[in-house]
Amino acid sequence: MPGALAFSTLTPALAPAWDEFVRLHDDGWFWHTSAWIEYQRHYRAGNRDASFAIVDEDTGSLLGVVPLMISRATDGTAEFSYSGDPIATGLAHDPAVAEFGARHTLALVAEHDVRRARLASSPFGSPAVLVLPECPPIETPYNAAHRIVDLRAEPCALWHGVRRSYRSLIHRAEGRYTVTVYAGDSAATVAGFAAYQALHRQLATLPRAGETYRLQGEWLLDGRALLVIAEDASGVLGAAYWFVYKRAAYYASGAYAVDNLAHALVWRSLLALRELGVEQSSLGWQGVARAEKERNVEFQKRGFGGADVPAQVIELTFTRAAKVGA
Repeated sequence: MPGALAFSTLTPALAPAWDEFVRLHDDGWFWHTSAWIEYQRHYRAGNRDASFAIVDEDTGSLLGVVPLMISRATDGTAEFSYSGDPIATGLAHDPAVAEFGARHTLALVAEHDVRRARLASSPFGSPAVLVLPECPPIETPYNAAHRIVDLRAEPCALWHGVRRSYRSLIHRAEGRYTVTVYAGDSAATVAGFAAYQALHRQLATLPRAGETYRLQGEWLLDGRALLVIAEDASGVLGAAYWFVYKRAAYYASGAYAVDNLAHALVWRSLLALRELGVEQSSLGWQGVARAEKERNVEFQKRGFGGADVPAQVIELTFTRAAKVGA
């Protein structure tokens, strides 16, 4: 049993211990890390970091981490989310530590007048790790999943899982464009990322802070990301960027200036990730789409084989009268 507990705000000095806890926790993934939280601070103007660790007052040992980003919802009210997307849930091994984290979260709800929270379990951990406050607010669960491709399969088996209508698009694009994979610290990777950044800035509907690109470039150089680019004589026309962490990968960003190019880059990415030793790759969420365009995206993600692995997504709605128990 833990001793007296206290909370400690996430700071640069605390980040190494925080990230080590995430690395060792079975349900910890990239979205729990201090680097991703830093990215979110810069991603949208007005984002405020309220993340905290739970520590043993006697020993100073770190016993839990709770990522919390305060973002502005579309109605202008405050919410806990990653710029509108579900936030990673807190991590702890002991139920008493988890309860302490939930109760301190409620205190922050009252302090910052937070109206709602969007929470999600890890795409590669337990589907049921959400710790709710002792007196939970109104909660709305969703039957969600991640589309996971098992990269331990042989390439021929992976190809068999690709939707038949995609195969000709992949062959056509591979014959028309030069596809290059970038990962690791090299001059070529630096140049490849610069090309990706230029294309992404050109195609982005909403501008992003330069610091977010700096962090993405850093992750690519130190092995926490993989980039695949397609180009022809006219220049770079498509790019796929993936997070890589704990032998698992997530399709984080795609930028395509021409149609029917994404299929080839996703396919080549899966092969490249497999060569790096990645065992599981998530193409993203399933079952959370609310608009026709989002449903089309989910359909496309199912076209590369794999299976839907259950995940837990919950939206909490708080009232102004949120209280913290004694």
